Amino acid sequence: MKNIEIVFDNGGGITLQKTDTPYYIHYYGNPAQLADDIRAIIDGNGPEEWDGNQYEELMEDQRRIYREEGDDLDDLEDSAALIDVTDEDERNGGYRLYRLDILLDEITSGNLDNTSWYNIDALVTALKYTGGMKMKTVYEQINDAKNTNELSDVVENFLDSIGQNNKSESYEECAERLRLQDMEDNAEIMGYAAAKWHKIEQGR
Repeated sequence: MKNIEIVFDNGGGITLQKTDTPYYIHYYGNPAQLADDIRAIIDGNGPEEWDGNQYEELMEDQRRIYREEGDDLDDLEDSAALIDVTDEDERNGGYRLYRLDILLDEITSGNLDNTSWYNIDALVTALKYTGGMKMKTVYEQINDAKNTNELSDVVENFLDSIGQNNKSESYEECAERLRLQDMEDNAEIMGYAAAKWHKIEQGR
């Protein structure tokens, strides 16, 4: 989840953006819809295959600006469509940006209760009271597993949720296969599961 950012603007909107390729950007006017999508990400279903990607539309806006200003399109970065929130933007109250894993930690710890930002408060409410924060992240479920049976249940559910369950391979082999398929976030989860398995086997 380190490659997912949530950007809140002071007009009440929220944007989810994936900061590595393939880029994904989507603007939400409804925090409850974003809460549903965050639950999907927690379950291991990233936005790579989702509909509603506004990246190309926003990139075309950037290309138009470059053309109007007479700039060389070859100098336009592929990431130009992403919202770049500076420290000054945050100090001035225009935007607040959170990496998704940090946002979830902040919500769980209560640091984002009653912020006075409508969109933040609405998302926190949607996640806390419609089931979002009752679901632990896959990492937390793996970490909480007390034996190999519990760990297997967590991993099976996770792999089923991303359509990648191959019962004949080890966790390490699964991680490598996912990595070769450019599913790096999911590969990291399986690597974490493999490490947890070895700790359980060693009695730690």
